[in-house]
Amino acid sequence: MNCKLTTLLAAVALSTISQAAFAADLPARPVYREAAVVPVVANWTGFYVGAGGGYGMYNADSSTAGVGTGVPFASDNGRAGGRGWFGTVQIGYDYQWGSWVTGLFADYEFSSIKGTIGELSGPGLVPFKQNSAWAAGGRIGYLITPQLLSYFSGGYTNAQFVAGAENLNGGAFSGVTWPDQNFSGYFLGSGTEIMIAPGWFVKSEYRYSSFSSKTINGAIGAPAPVGLTSINMSIKPQVQTISTELVYKFNWGR
Repeated sequence: MNCKLTTLLAAVALSTISQAAFAADLPARPVYREAAVVPVVANWTGFYVGAGGGYGMYNADSSTAGVGTGVPFASDNGRAGGRGWFGTVQIGYDYQWGSWVTGLFADYEFSSIKGTIGELSGPGLVPFKQNSAWAAGGRIGYLITPQLLSYFSGGYTNAQFVAGAENLNGGAFSGVTWPDQNFSGYFLGSGTEIMIAPGWFVKSEYRYSSFSSKTINGAIGAPAPVGLTSINMSIKPQVQTISTELVYKFNWGR
């Protein structure tokens, strides 16, 4: 009896040792951990292109003077304005140093910002529309987050305004036709730009443009008043725009 019990205990011990040895030979069970989420960090240094559109309005101060053998006249037409939509394209280059970004850019607008100027010597209304503009300048901004830039901009701008035949609403002569003109000046702006996907950004900007005063000569239609040889009008436009652009940066991840 004792021999059988001893044999049984030896068999149990041998089985336990064998199972432990087999378990030791098994590979360790892998431990699964949730991957850490690494935020995408934008590198703002490099070239970019953008396209978009917006809404604008202008104010224009103007005055009129008549020249001839008769009694010359002068009138202060006051301030008039217009409004409308525009599209824009842009190229530029930015350089990032720490949390600051500086850059150079140029853009072009296809616009239809239209209104009238009240020409009081007629009296009449002169159609006046900005149909294009371009600008070149720079910007400096601060990164609120690695993906969000707040900036200020400024530089040189030039705009073409299309004038038209004056509607005199009656009067002593048939009318005056005013030529199209380019106006040059400066602009100041501010805006934000944010990354929405790797390499893709959305930029929104407010811009104020002030142009130098320019005098244009109107062509008098027949029959012209006796003694009146020409009518000159001095115009000084100011334009405000708000735009949004979709921007692609070529080397955002380098």
